Amino acid sequence: MRLWLLLPIQMDVPDTDDIFTCDCYHGHVVCAETEEKARRLAFSADETRYYKYNFPNSEYENPWLDPKITACQEITNENREGVILSDFNAG
Repeated sequence: MRLWLLLPIQMDVPDTDDIFTCDCYHGHVVCAETEEKARRLAFSADETRYYKYNFPNSEYENPWLDPKITACQEITNENREGVILSDFNAG
């Protein structure tokens, strides 16, 4: 298995109601064999399903599935030393 880091490429997405605000996921670290599976697991972790109502201009039902909105990068032992994910959002 491989580790994947999923993060928004941009926080403000045009023509949406601020997808990445408070009370939502801002990142995932996922263990999966492929990027597609990692994106699906990130999507399945979102119990609120809030995005489907605020994500009208995409062929995807959730921003974690859309490579134009979120990045999915494999975490390898070649990455720099440091924290993988610290995700804080007060509100």
